[in-house]
Amino acid sequence: MVKTLLAMGYDIIGAGPSEDGLQKVNKMYGVQTCRTFSEMGKVDAVVACTHSEKIRLNAETVDFIRKDGKKLLVIDVAEPSNLTYREFQKCKDRVVRQDAGNAYAPGLKYVLGAISYRMFRLSRGVTFGCFAEALALAWALNNGHAGDVLKRNWLEVNENNMEFTASLFKELGFTIPSPRCFSRPVESFQLDLK
Repeated sequence: MVKTLLAMGYDIIGAGPSEDGLQKVNKMYGVQTCRTFSEMGKVDAVVACTHSEKIRLNAETVDFIRKDGKKLLVIDVAEPSNLTYREFQKCKDRVVRQDAGNAYAPGLKYVLGAISYRMFRLSRGVTFGCFAEALALAWALNNGHAGDVLKRNWLEVNENNMEFTASLFKELGFTIPSPRCFSRPVESFQLDLK
């Protein structure tokens, strides 16, 4: 994500409680880092990749880091969510939040149907990205791609593994789901406060 956003010309600030992790991100990408939201300053968006209590968004933090006159865009990849439903309700007029990291397949169904969707806070045909990846790899093992699966280190994130997984997703019909916030459609990505 950092690599892609930098290539698109965005300014990135890495934030997290791990000093070692921040140093690694700074060394790899040359981006500014901080350990807390209070060190971050004002931003347009947050890509939340953790649900750690040490760096979790809440209504107060949203107001502290969002720019004046703007809503904060929160792309919430974390599971459980970084910005909890309860905190989102407190600031929903000042934030645009999107569930992220999920995959969609029109034929995907859960055993318990609607009960499962409500329990996981997902829409019909949507699953967590890690589950979609596991399903794709299991399918590949049983459908002529075992050699390709077994020769890779799946604990390593790299271009080659991502391209292989993307090819499996394409073959199985997995796509990106429509934008959702706690399984409800995102009504607008307009960030200007009215």
